[in-house]
Amino acid sequence: MWLTLLAWLAAFTNLAILVSSCDDFFVDAYFWVRELYRSLTIRRTHPPLRLEQLQEKPETALALMVPAWREFSVIGEMVETATTVLDYDKYDIFIGTYPNDPETCAEVDRLARRFRRVHRVQVPHDGPTSKADCLNWVIQAIFQFEEQRGERFAGIILHDSEDVIHPLELKLFNYLVDRKDLVQLPVLSLEREWSEWVAGTYQDDFAEWHGKDLVVRESLTGLVPCAGVGACYSRRAIEALCQGTDNQPFNTDTLTEDYDFSFRLKELGMSQVFVKVPVAYPVRVRRLLGGTREVVRSSLVGVREYFPHQFRAAYRQRARWILGIGLQGWQILGWPGGLAARYLLFRDRKGLFTSLVTIFGYVLFLSLGGVYIAGRLGLVTRFPPLLHPGSWVVTVMYINALFMANRILQRFIFVSKLFGVIQGILSIPRIIVGNILNFASACRAWRLFIGHLITGRRLSWDKTVHSFPTHAELLPLRRKLGEILLAWNHLDKDQLDVALTEQADKGLPLGSILLERAWIDEETLADAIAEQSRLSRSTVTPETLTRHRDRLPLAMALRHSLVPLGSGELEEELIGVTTPPSEATAEALHTLFTRPPRFFIITESERAQAMAYLATGRMHPRSAGRRLLGDLLIQRGYITRKQLDTAIASYQPERDGRLGSHLVSLGHLDPEALQGVILEQNARQAPDRAEV
Repeated sequence: MWLTLLAWLAAFTNLAILVSSCDDFFVDAYFWVRELYRSLTIRRTHPPLRLEQLQEKPETALALMVPAWREFSVIGEMVETATTVLDYDKYDIFIGTYPNDPETCAEVDRLARRFRRVHRVQVPHDGPTSKADCLNWVIQAIFQFEEQRGERFAGIILHDSEDVIHPLELKLFNYLVDRKDLVQLPVLSLEREWSEWVAGTYQDDFAEWHGKDLVVRESLTGLVPCAGVGACYSRRAIEALCQGTDNQPFNTDTLTEDYDFSFRLKELGMSQVFVKVPVAYPVRVRRLLGGTREVVRSSLVGVREYFPHQFRAAYRQRARWILGIGLQGWQILGWPGGLAARYLLFRDRKGLFTSLVTIFGYVLFLSLGGVYIAGRLGLVTRFPPLLHPGSWVVTVMYINALFMANRILQRFIFVSKLFGVIQGILSIPRIIVGNILNFASACRAWRLFIGHLITGRRLSWDKTVHSFPTHAELLPLRRKLGEILLAWNHLDKDQLDVALTEQADKGLPLGSILLERAWIDEETLADAIAEQSRLSRSTVTPETLTRHRDRLPLAMALRHSLVPLGSGELEEELIGVTTPPSEATAEALHTLFTRPPRFFIITESERAQAMAYLATGRMHPRSAGRRLLGDLLIQRGYITRKQLDTAIASYQPERDGRLGSHLVSLGHLDPEALQGVILEQNARQAPDRAEV
């Protein structure tokens, strides 16, 4: 009985796989026939787009939109890289942030102070809401910016905070935006190590999707599903979708607003194009037996990024795609268009079922293998007719095996073309990893959607934790603090020479000297320290101190001047500092927390007020704008840095009272000197700052 049931399950599963495989094979065949036709006709009469053509066209104003919720760890690197490499002049970057995300707000404010092209857009309500909601507010800010400047943007470009933008991207958009209403560039994964199997599945999937599938979709229907990044909308497209939506072009009822946007543009008859422009470049690759060699690879003008490398983050991100494209797309869009359009909608939605069937097929394969072995051993003597050699089920199995061989070949070709033969070979076993990921994603998507239908609870923005290539991979090595301030024109060479001389004489931090002479302000110093240390900026508010004061032991916070700011998306502690933490501080925190904390640069005044609040439990507005007592004592020559460190190491607020009194009790400081410095410290307060 159970063998008969197994046979019918095998029949159903193989039929479902056959339907999906025929669909995939049609796309493969269409692509390669199209490539052959174009190589024999169009490409002989129409040469590839040349760099000179992009350079010759006059630049028009372009706007980049970046929605940012809890993106403080990557947004700085993304913006700094973009402004460094982009071969374009007339562009502005608008970054949407939320009021309850102070770390990202502070980091974007730092970028806005440094780069005139960067503008922070404040969403008027707490997040996270949805990516579409954030983008709609960014659109409003862009319209207001245009009114103030008296110039309109020809195109509006969508990016995420982890994107590595190609230097020629804006040149290419500028070349096409007056003729196309949506221009989509390829989106690819940055190359991963061979051992990163989960992240490697993104590398493989996007190589094939954006190397073949999007080409076929555009050719069949003229519709290009927007990838959410690396997409440029014409001004005409944005204005058309603002009509009748209260100037909110992005649909807040779906988690994949970019996908929805493309279909709405299609309904309005607007043109869309997927652009693949190759650029040759040399790269060094590892040899199998050690060493490296240089090869020439063809790179596409497109967007690259690091996708999740952890299984949980990966399947949650894919579940959002399946939920938005498959389930919400089905619910909101239905089945519009002609036969070709409905066929491609079927391709988008079949994963809701085939992701489940594929894993079921793996289980059946192992089960049937066990039955076959049992038959060879004489443990099973009678097989159901459906499993006999020559039966239609077995025939379908052989056909599916051929389709699988083609699937492996296609994956190998497209991955090898972008990442080399080694990655192409690795992509074959990663197919299984990808199928397991898709199974988990489909299960989560179905669970969330059914829960939404039953409870009516709104589906929220399940944002992915992002990462960015290390600064050493993309930008020059870290500069000295003085060099940064010179480059920003906040300091001249004579002032820097004087400050460096005083630093050598007194052994004080350069920043303290520059603040003492009023040559820079606290915000500028904090920005420069953040730039030098590759740490993000943050701000400290009374609400932050009140909410998070107990996240750090009081003695540790006061001893090391650490300001608790809350917790991150990975449940790591967020800590404010005025300079990068010392090895001793890092070691002390390492013994306290299971995850490494994330540090943010804050101003001296913010640290002073935070320390006063942590020590007394009361907010002290007079501490804003003042220097810390220990810094002033060292600067006036009353104690040495070593004496201060020794005192802090043994300091217990409950036992020793104020730090100054503790220094006196240790014999490091004269009481009269302490009183004089306290009077000076009080005189340094900023009368116009009552809050941090």
